Amino acid sequence: MENKRKYERYYLSYYLKVIDRQTNINIGHCVNVSDGGMMVISEKPIKTKTIFQFKMFLPEEIEGSRYVNFIAISKWCKNDENPDFYNSGFEYHNITPEMIQIIKRLINNFCLDE
Repeated sequence: MENKRKYERYYLSYYLKVIDRQTNINIGHCVNVSDGGMMVISEKPIKTKTIFQFKMFLPEEIEGSRYVNFIAISKWCKNDENPDFYNSGFEYHNITPEMIQIIKRLINNFCLDE
């Protein structure tokens, strides 16, 4: 089976809390990142093809902040190996230079070695 992924996926050594800025509801935890998006594990399924305004808490201060705000579009949602959870893929939307720097720092400093 051919891998259709555009960007290499990096698994984080920390689960990073992600909340919806519009509702202030905890969506779940980011478990991996790439240059183009991220995967979130959650207790509830995420509606696909939806634009979210997220706030993600960082493992330490990066670029002067303990969190980052960004917009992402939900692309897919499926059951996790653990049936109590769901995995959802998000694509970054209108990504800022600040967010690009934070993603690079996360990949360099907080990702598990393969």
